[in-house]
Amino acid sequence: MLGEFVNHNDDMKPIYTWLDGDGGKMVFAIVGGDQERKSYKIFVESDLGRAYYEAGKINLLDPREVEVEIARIRQEHATLKSNDIHIIALARLGKAEVLVSADRALHADFKTIIGGSIYKDRTHRHLLTSNLCSKK
Repeated sequence: MLGEFVNHNDDMKPIYTWLDGDGGKMVFAIVGGDQERKSYKIFVESDLGRAYYEAGKINLLDPREVEVEIARIRQEHATLKSNDIHIIALARLGKAEVLVSADRALHADFKTIIGGSIYKDRTHRHLLTSNLCSKK
């Protein structure tokens, strides 16, 4: 849902409010397929992405660590419903508790592997609490 996020979709407004507050933080890495890498790079280098990074709102992970985590997940989970294993790896490394996504297959993998909650639209704003990416 990076496109919806960057385009200020109405369902993403609570995400911005949360990020602009004290506890909001997202996990990020420039990984995935070529198109995803390009989108992530554009976001991180945008004014918005840079502002969030400088404010400590983006936990930018090393892509090499993400690749290692992807291999671990593949060993532990022979079959996945989605083709977004890199997102699951990011969530696990970043200790994310909420996934912002409209992808049902990814939801299933996130629930199985991470066990967190899914933010699909603004009706899920109650999921946005402080320190979602820093549980111990």
